[in-house]
Amino acid sequence: MGITATLALLGGTVYFIQHPPAFLSGFTSTSGTDKPARGQRVMPAEQAPSQGQKTAMDNATILRLWNAKVSAEVILQMMRKSDANYDVSPSAIIALREAQVDEDVILAMINRSGNR
Repeated sequence: MGITATLALLGGTVYFIQHPPAFLSGFTSTSGTDKPARGQRVMPAEQAPSQGQKTAMDNATILRLWNAKVSAEVILQMMRKSDANYDVSPSAIIALREAQVDEDVILAMINRSGNR
C-alpha cells in the first residue's frame, strides 16, 4: 500500500496531509475524520512537495520559519536546497533585522539573490 494524501481546509489555510503507508497504520486514526491523527505529516498545501520541482523560498517564508523559532542552521540548509526569490532591498533587509532574523540568514539571502 502506498502513501495517500488529503487536502483539508482549516481556518482559511489549505493543508496537505500525507498519510503514512500501511506498516505505520498503528499510528494513524481510522475514525474517518479530517482531523490529522498522530503519525500524520501535515503541512500547508503551498509547501507540499511536488515531483521534480524545487520550492522557491522568499522573504515571507524566511520570516514564517524564523517566527516559528526554526534555527538559523535549519533555515540555511533549507535555503541551500531551494530556489531563491529574495527581496534584498534596503527596506526588506531592515524589516528582516527588525524581526531579529539572524544575520547569517540575511547574508545567505543576499548571496543567493545574485545581482538584482
